[in-house]
Amino acid sequence: MLFGIGQDRETERIPVQELTRLSSSYYERMKKRRNIRDFSSEPVPAELIEKAISAIPTSSHYHFEWVSDDHRKQEIRNRAEAEEKKFYEERITEEWKDVLKPLGTNWQKEHITDAPHIIVPFKKRGSENDDISSFILTGIEVGVFLSAIHHGGLCSLTHTPSPMTFIRDCLERPKQEMPIVLLPIGYPKEDCVVPNIHKKPINEILVIL
Repeated sequence: MLFGIGQDRETERIPVQELTRLSSSYYERMKKRRNIRDFSSEPVPAELIEKAISAIPTSSHYHFEWVSDDHRKQEIRNRAEAEEKKFYEERITEEWKDVLKPLGTNWQKEHITDAPHIIVPFKKRGSENDDISSFILTGIEVGVFLSAIHHGGLCSLTHTPSPMTFIRDCLERPKQEMPIVLLPIGYPKEDCVVPNIHKKPINEILVIL
């Protein structure tokens, strides 16, 4: 049996046994993904990032900026640390301090300049693009990218400084674009510390009706 995909592409239906193997392989790979903060300065082949971006479904809802220039990265770090310092000294709640304590994070953001690359997805704003579905689609696209990065043997960190509009200014993007997340990309340092996070079993997060 054939299943049509698009106008001129077809694929054979994959046997259930092979689908089970592929899905188990994907699960085993993805359950090991973690955010890291300790990046190596080792160069990353550009094609790995290009392939990851190419895996994202084509959409008019987003724009991606790929930053490798050291001066630009330093500028972003300086602005990010200024905002984060205000957050840690003036805006953070005691409850949020308790959440962050096991991670040992602070206002210093070495990962921005240590990682060889930064990817910044922008959500395009406008009357035709501001509905909730476009925000959901942009989030899905970022998730696909992170999965592709992990499969390419690279590491990342989902960094969301608040506010984030300074990133748009640093990269000279138009005001109708809003940065969604800052993603340092690279290899981990040899002594990289990985969060010891235990994921909940499926019966605690899934309800079948």
